[in-house]
Amino acid sequence: MAGNHGNGIRTSTDRVNWSDSVRLTVNRNSHDPFPNETPDSTYLVYYAKAEYPAYNLYRRRSFDAIDWEAEEQITASSNNNTQPHFFCELDDMYLAWAYAVNYPDDHDVYFERSPYLGIAEQSTHTEQNGAIALDVYPNPCTDVLTVCINTKNGMQLTQTLYDVQGRVLHKSITPTSLYMYDISRLPNGAYFLEVDIGDDCVMKRFIVVR
Repeated sequence: MAGNHGNGIRTSTDRVNWSDSVRLTVNRNSHDPFPNETPDSTYLVYYAKAEYPAYNLYRRRSFDAIDWEAEEQITASSNNNTQPHFFCELDDMYLAWAYAVNYPDDHDVYFERSPYLGIAEQSTHTEQNGAIALDVYPNPCTDVLTVCINTKNGMQLTQTLYDVQGRVLHKSITPTSLYMYDISRLPNGAYFLEVDIGDDCVMKRFIVVR
């Protein structure tokens, strides 16, 4: 695949013998990969990916470092986002990266603290209330987000919308399991939707981009 610049990964248990490489990206230009292990023993690789009109950050997740989930977009900006570095601590993720405020003359370092999705996306299952399955789409989205919840019939749902700093932007109670969320007034960026029914809760991350 001449002319392509992608990211790959190899694994080792002794740092002497290494597995065959696994290609994580297939676009023409992605770089700055940064891997790390999370508190729930999964693996995340963050990287910068070229897309018009700028680089943005993406990531992929794996539970065995062999099979990888589909990539997830982390930033949605018309300016370059590159050189991601991250670590997880308990239920939080800390991400730092370079942001081109005015390319090529002005680059600054940005920092974001957010809930760690590997933990947050797992339902806190109890036998009394059962598990919640939450899906949001499209993701990334522009004006309207469709929210689909699978849970016990007739249970009252509380939904809470957070920004990446954990600030509550909206909170409401709804008896429905399928509804449309108007996000037309939200700025570009990442957000979190949490749904709970008492002892059980689940959270999903979505991106607003226009």
